[in-house]
Amino acid sequence: MKKIYFLVLIFFISCSKEKEQDIPVNLYNNSTVINIKNPDGKFKLSKIIKNIKYIQLDESLEGAIGEVAKIKVINDKIYILDEYSAKSLFCFDINGKFLFKIGRHGSGPGELINPKDFDVDDYRIEILDNHKQSFLIYDLEGNFIKEMHFNFAVHSYTKLDNIYLLSPGYQVWGYGYNYHLFIADENIKIKEKYFKIEKELENLDYFGEYQLFKSRNTILYKDTWDNYIYSFAKEKLYPKYKLDFENYNFDFDEIKKNKNKLAPYLFRTKVVGEIFNICDLKKYLYFSYIIENRKYDMFFDKKSNLSYSGLVENDIDGFPLYSSLCIYKDKIYGIINPMAIVNAAATKNYVYKTKKLVDYAKSINETSNYLIGIYTLIE
Repeated sequence: MKKIYFLVLIFFISCSKEKEQDIPVNLYNNSTVINIKNPDGKFKLSKIIKNIKYIQLDESLEGAIGEVAKIKVINDKIYILDEYSAKSLFCFDINGKFLFKIGRHGSGPGELINPKDFDVDDYRIEILDNHKQSFLIYDLEGNFIKEMHFNFAVHSYTKLDNIYLLSPGYQVWGYGYNYHLFIADENIKIKEKYFKIEKELENLDYFGEYQLFKSRNTILYKDTWDNYIYSFAKEKLYPKYKLDFENYNFDFDEIKKNKNKLAPYLFRTKVVGEIFNICDLKKYLYFSYIIENRKYDMFFDKKSNLSYSGLVENDIDGFPLYSSLCIYKDKIYGIINPMAIVNAAATKNYVYKTKKLVDYAKSINETSNYLIGIYTLIE
């Protein structure tokens, strides 16, 4: 009985150190408002991009990627997470040469069951396995070092220095189910929690795949239930951008009244649902968004306050655009499925069917790996 009491006391003391944080109202008034006037329109890529360079990833069997979940380029190395097919993290050099793969499957030390997210710094690679409820730590050559366990739900994460930002995502089981975002220390001990889920929205499975984004040593967060993009700086979260899609804004109050309307509301109504691929470049804020289950893109010029939004037409070389992307040295690195290139070249009424596109499509075979597009922006 004494042992049980002692454990309960430890748990109580631990939880009492976690602070529920409310963002001051005045900070919302200081955020930059971005008006997106034509969310389902079109714009040409040449308005934003100066040139595009392509890198073919190594076609070795060990480096063959099934389905891309996430890409990062760090210190001239390309890291790609295949969450669903290979369930592995692949590493290539900046020219596309395969270096190594982390993907031994199992429940033992260093083995993966369900790799969900990852991060890399100057010293190590970290992979989040949300089935094992662990961060698996490796050196920069892919050698296993240790595992760090936690006892709550984490769907995606990122870190800045030794501070972790953790999102439970749509998997709201276990400890902390009623908050959207946690701030934790280097030992994965939660210190702060943000965005408590309102009673009307409990157990509603509507969350983005990834809600945390890091570019240029800045962490951005998009909460599911408002139209703000938040920035994490000086160990605090503050609203940086307010997104206004005018008639396409998500009606949060309507969903609170009737949760059963969510699916038809998202997929059969012209409203902006998920917002993702958020990148804060020097000149632009970029993100993708969904309307009626279709992907659109937005570039906001911070100097002129002009926004370019809608379906992007690649009038530069006709290649399909990236499915997943990251920022490196203020350029966009996007990953392109080779079959998307074949399909574009085979489409009769495809407007931008360039010779470069057709010739590249002819070179693609069943062993072709993904392509990396490097997009240099107009300054």
